[in-house]
Amino acid sequence: MNHSNQKKIYEEFQSLAQEELNGALAVIPSDPIHRLLVFIEAIRVLDCWTVSSPKAGREEQQTESYFQIIQWGWNLAAKNLFSSLQNFTGFPLAKSTDQSWAFAQNLLHQFGRSVLMERAAEMIRHGYLVAERNDEGFLVRAVDKMPSQFLDEMEFSRLEALENTLNKPDIESFGEWELFDINDQVFPFDRVGNFLGRNRGKPLSDWERDDIDDLMIPLIHPWDSGHGIMMGYDAIPEVDFHFLAEAIGLVTKWRDEAGIHPSVKLGEINGVDLSMIVTIIVSSYIKHIKFASLAAKERPGISIQQSLTIWKPFKELEQNITDFGEFDQALVRKALTAITVRADEVSMFNEHTPFFMPLLLDLGNGLVLCPISSLIRNPFHSIAILQELRCPENKIRLSDPRENWMRTDLYALFQGTRYQCLDGNIKIRDGNTIITDIDAAIFDRLTGELALFQLKWQDYATNDIRQLRSKASNLTNDLDEWADKVTAWINQNGVKRLANSFRLKLTRSDGFTSCYLFGLSRAAARMHGYGFETHSASLAIANWPQFVRMRLEVGPAERVFRELHQTLRHRMNEAATIQPLSITVQVSGYSVIFDGLWNTCNE
Repeated sequence: MNHSNQKKIYEEFQSLAQEELNGALAVIPSDPIHRLLVFIEAIRVLDCWTVSSPKAGREEQQTESYFQIIQWGWNLAAKNLFSSLQNFTGFPLAKSTDQSWAFAQNLLHQFGRSVLMERAAEMIRHGYLVAERNDEGFLVRAVDKMPSQFLDEMEFSRLEALENTLNKPDIESFGEWELFDINDQVFPFDRVGNFLGRNRGKPLSDWERDDIDDLMIPLIHPWDSGHGIMMGYDAIPEVDFHFLAEAIGLVTKWRDEAGIHPSVKLGEINGVDLSMIVTIIVSSYIKHIKFASLAAKERPGISIQQSLTIWKPFKELEQNITDFGEFDQALVRKALTAITVRADEVSMFNEHTPFFMPLLLDLGNGLVLCPISSLIRNPFHSIAILQELRCPENKIRLSDPRENWMRTDLYALFQGTRYQCLDGNIKIRDGNTIITDIDAAIFDRLTGELALFQLKWQDYATNDIRQLRSKASNLTNDLDEWADKVTAWINQNGVKRLANSFRLKLTRSDGFTSCYLFGLSRAAARMHGYGFETHSASLAIANWPQFVRMRLEVGPAERVFRELHQTLRHRMNEAATIQPLSITVQVSGYSVIFDGLWNTCNE
């Protein structure tokens, strides 16, 4: 690699990023109302792509990358287009035309190209991409370590696939596990064997309707707004409760992934209050999406691209949620205010690189926009970021319950009389000096194996290369340092003192046979794709879904922790089995070919 040449291309890419940004800014209207009209049209673009964007087909790869680029452009578009209607009565409704649609979509893509080139420049600078000139522009290739950055992300889909298999009605066992249904309320704990509980039912599944399309189609009607024919529909309880049942499962999963514990206090609301209000909003959004998909087939005169993006008075939304959920109205108002972004707040997101579309946008005159594209990304991530930006202390409030939450989830994987799970965080000392913490510990009474855990819950939802490198470096250093301290302490003090520190109930003097160290990170653990690796020979690392999957697959083995440790150690530095894509992007007159920045997975 010619470093001087890469540095030159890095500088050229930065210049191209600025050129694209300047080009986008140059065409933005100067009048605030006209800017807001473009802003609304940009949301319509994203809303329609959210509903109809292509998925996974080889012939659609270029289109998928286009969608991602316009998502990258959204934050810049919001910063430069979103303005308050404080002195404007009503909603500035304008018909969505081919020209207005193309302008908004091209603007989003140009902003996105600026973000893409800035990100590519940083990846070249840090050695993740290698670029060279050609006759038309540039060829940019991912280096060999790049695919490994996707390992942890792939584990989420692997665990989901396994859980779907276990929940099939005809599956009665898995390895050495005998499966039983938690909802049957017939627990097999009085029988000899190895049992794995599963929850195949959905929350409130009795509310779900097989005939939902037949119920919804008669409710749809056209609405002549005076600026285009839009979609209207009536409401019936059966439809509302159907989508509420769907939303509950989604919201619970999203809330847990984002790390917003039910007990957390954010100002005057807590995690439970927030989840309840968000569930109702999400249910209304997925219901709206379903109505739009049916209208596209059954009511061809309705403009779907104009109908997906809706607005309503804040007080009406507040009253609807209050009545539907039978909530305290003041509580609903506080929760809605907590998740709604105002025009004067968009500048806060300058340093927040991932796609950020809130559930609600305050127009400043009593109206709110309700973008369904807020569901592209887990909306609880956006909610958490918003709370932290408004009040930095909320970052600590959100983090405080997470270690105990993760420990509780971990111990749930090792139930039964075979295991002793230790309460709370345990400190190991040298005299009065604290050496380090043990976040979780599990003793296998059958084999004498002891598993010690360091638990991490970091947020990797960023596209900023420097932030990702810093997080990767910190994680690997922290885990190595922890493993070295624990290993040195055990070598110096012996296992009997460790047993005393942990208050283990050993029935014989030689209760310990072996000790295994695990580093668990909620989202991402294997950092060799970013150039950082753990070096401790005694440490096995995994992200949470990988550890859960390995626990299920290892099953009730003779020596569970030994097998888990060996399997995870073997897979710590594995290569990702992904197929790199070749995507061409036109940037300021150049053709930039990216090989391996976008990828597909055949699992």
